[in-house]
Amino acid sequence: MSIEIYQNLRTESQHLETIISTKPKDYELIDDFKEWLLSVEDYLRRNEIDDFRRIAEIRGRLIAAQVAFDRRVPKLKRQLKATTELIEISKNTMDTIMQPLEIRYSEPRKAISKMLRLAEHQGLIQWNNGLRYKDFVYALWRILKRESLYAKYRKQLKDRISDEEAIVLLSEELKPYLS
Repeated sequence: MSIEIYQNLRTESQHLETIISTKPKDYELIDDFKEWLLSVEDYLRRNEIDDFRRIAEIRGRLIAAQVAFDRRVPKLKRQLKATTELIEISKNTMDTIMQPLEIRYSEPRKAISKMLRLAEHQGLIQWNNGLRYKDFVYALWRILKRESLYAKYRKQLKDRISDEEAIVLLSEELKPYLS
């Protein structure tokens, strides 16, 4: 699984948190949650991740909850209760999907973070406003790959991730140093 998939799934997890926090008890919560489920299910299916079936099941349960069987129970109240329960299940499902990915990228992220602390101490992290961020990241990566001081960390990275994945993680870890 590539780092782009990991990043997109992490973004989708954050999007679910945003939906929950901004739409506490109205129809928009149900509609936004349904759209989120469709989006995640489609993304997982396109990337051949079998967990799309679990998301599809949750979406089916949400649709079933939208049908009122008892006219005495307020429909919105029942739908919101079911949606809230399904949101919790969805969060747990996303955590289950993300856990192996988080584990896979946590050690390389730590190694890159250590490399950046060393680079900052050496004065290598100096942003030039005339330089595009992407070019800056690639230039810094070339320096980190070349200097012997970083050899131990490069070995840790080489065993776990590709150069492209390392550059993406470098880009993410570098942002706090530039603010």
